Amino acid sequence: MVPLGSARESTGFFETITEINSAEGRHVFSYRASLRVQELSDAGRSSLHPHPRFLKLRRNRALYPQRKEQINDWYLEARMIANQHQESRWAYPRKGLAKGRLPDIDPDFWKNQKEPKFPALPGVSLLDFTSPEGILM
Repeated sequence: MVPLGSARESTGFFETITEINSAEGRHVFSYRASLRVQELSDAGRSSLHPHPRFLKLRRNRALYPQRKEQINDWYLEARMIANQHQESRWAYPRKGLAKGRLPDIDPDFWKNQKEPKFPALPGVSLLDFTSPEGILM
């Protein structure tokens, strides 16, 4: 999917990332990937898989609600910054090209392009090592 350039817009790709991380016990990563699946689905995106119904994998539910809330907040902020960055990645070269500068021959073309500062991931919590379903009384 990556060589085809479609992975970042494919629900199938992020469904797979969700499943792999869930199976490996990396619940925070699994949950973050599932947020991207939901975002893409809401935007009308789908998988390139010829039979997408087979990609409806289990969603990670092994996180406490308060942990999900922390990750949701982080995700919304990170996606906003990523969207702004994507817009600037197209606007910046257009400005240079309009001035007759070419990135292939101008070694300073990208010199003033600024990379955004993304929010820090929520720190590791003791809640990450247990799950609501796994606690026995």
